[in-house]
Amino acid sequence: MIEGAGPPPQRAGILADPDFWSKVFDAMPPAFIKEYPSDGHLADNEAFRMFQGQKSDEPADTTELDTLINADHRQGDSIAAKTGASAQLELSDRFSTRYPQLILTFKTRVKLGERIFIVGWSCSRSPKPAQIPVDLS
Repeated sequence: MIEGAGPPPQRAGILADPDFWSKVFDAMPPAFIKEYPSDGHLADNEAFRMFQGQKSDEPADTTELDTLINADHRQGDSIAAKTGASAQLELSDRFSTRYPQLILTFKTRVKLGERIFIVGWSCSRSPKPAQIPVDLS
């Protein structure tokens, strides 16, 4: 478990540079950080924003599908918060993509004092071929 690993070693040089860690975060597959139990993201990386768009701070339970998607996301958060990690197939939010995408989401609990954070990343397995929004002719 990450929270059982003890204090981080003192970082020197490039490993002490927050800009470096921001670039590392952006180089990862679509990823986010949230404080549990909040649904809002504290941070998400460039790959996440490109795939899914900027996540709203408030869940948009405007349709039955939206309600199911948000419940699915909360379930993964809850499992990770209780057990330390979760992995599940779920649908992406649909406010930024035309259709929800089937994604495999991994979530890990990170404790810092009394606070719990969920760090998640995902990979897409779309049931439809990729749609390229440009004319290639």
